[in-house]
Amino acid sequence: MVSQYDVEMMLRLENTLGQKLELYPTDDEELSLLQEQVDETGRQAASQLCDEQVKSKSSSSRKRRSVVEETDDKDRLDDDVVEAGMPKYSLKRKRGA
Repeated sequence: MVSQYDVEMMLRLENTLGQKLELYPTDDEELSLLQEQVDETGRQAASQLCDEQVKSKSSSSRKRRSVVEETDDKDRLDDDVVEAGMPKYSLKRKRGA
């Protein structure tokens, strides 16, 4: 299958070379078999990427849960600050201020 962009590229190439390129002999049956293989491989690759994304999302959510469980307020060293209800300030400066 050839798109308009492929034709434009070939015409530019022929113009740059200053000669017309010869038609490459092809077998339609062989090309259709190759196209089927390319399509199947593309579907497999897309499926594999989707599976990897699902796995990475589920493992990252488990990691987040374990980090939250580890930093529970009950186990903190500065219990007196938490119990007193003192505000927590960020060390980062606000922009524009």
